[in-house]
Amino acid sequence: MDEGGKMKEAITEVKEDPQELKERKEVVQEEKEGKEVVQGEKDGKEGDLSWVNTFEDLLEVVGTNGRWNILMFIMCVTSVAISPLQTLSYQFLGATPDYWCHIAPLVEANWTDQQILSLAIPYSNSTGKYEGCQMRNYNYTAAALLGYKATMKDPSVVQHGNTTSIIKCSARDFNHSQYSSTVVTEWDLVCERRVLYSTTQAVMEGGKIVAYPIFGYLIDALGRRPIVLVCVVINILAGFLVAASPTVEVYILLKLIVSATDAGTYLGIFVFVMETCAAKYRAAVGCLVAIPWAIGYMITPGIAYLVRPWRWLQFAYALPSLYCIIYFWPASLGKEAAQPIWQEMRRAARNNNQDRSCHA
Repeated sequence: MDEGGKMKEAITEVKEDPQELKERKEVVQEEKEGKEVVQGEKDGKEGDLSWVNTFEDLLEVVGTNGRWNILMFIMCVTSVAISPLQTLSYQFLGATPDYWCHIAPLVEANWTDQQILSLAIPYSNSTGKYEGCQMRNYNYTAAALLGYKATMKDPSVVQHGNTTSIIKCSARDFNHSQYSSTVVTEWDLVCERRVLYSTTQAVMEGGKIVAYPIFGYLIDALGRRPIVLVCVVINILAGFLVAASPTVEVYILLKLIVSATDAGTYLGIFVFVMETCAAKYRAAVGCLVAIPWAIGYMITPGIAYLVRPWRWLQFAYALPSLYCIIYFWPASLGKEAAQPIWQEMRRAARNNNQDRSCHA
């Protein structure tokens, strides 16, 4: 059958069934009305944001994968790489070289380190090292007067009594050829004072434990922007002040402040990054945020290799934190004035080429 015949047959069938013809007309009318509704909604979105009821609606207007989102992501995660420089640097700032008891008479007599070790410091066969916290109970003033060679010929002449006892010492000397200056050598954080060295890292972790719930509440109550900026300023100041610490107690206190404010900064950044990406990308973005942190962790020992004195090393670790002051931080989407939020959203929309949808 030719094409014309098929058309005549179809027309005849429709004429023969008025009910089917009516149903077809109703379907066509519904499709036409549906298109008009969709088009009306699109037109309304371009000029009226009254339809925006949820945060996801707002992201749809502004855009979730445009230039603004990418720029904000890069700016935020770059600062994440700075975090390990301060919080995981205690092993390099507090590197512990070989040490032994400080024996003032022999040091004043210009005995070499090896001469002092051979006479005064017991050797441990189990560890293969000299004992760092013990020394032989000799008359070292007499040994200094006799000289090294005479004393080593007959060490019994400087003994107290018939036997040589082992005693503890209250001060140590360090092998500065291994590390020129560290927190440990600066404040003698070995032997009975070793607990203070462990405390330096304990307060770093403790500061984070305390800071996360506190700043978690504050960034929701006061907004991301003010909390992050306050944390950044305090973190920068405390980071540089650590390098000038006069005592180990001040050092520990400043490290606590650095750790707590670093946690506040990181938390605000993480929340902001997760808020400004589409829901379907949030799992991936959460993983991507951790990558710069790992990179910063790998850079930390490299800086320690190049900069040896601990005060200058701390200064080098604190210096990159100045990067954070360049933030022109986007307005928080929390409890802040509505007008600044919409201004920021319009700016984001313009950068994402979505300006027509966000001009109300």
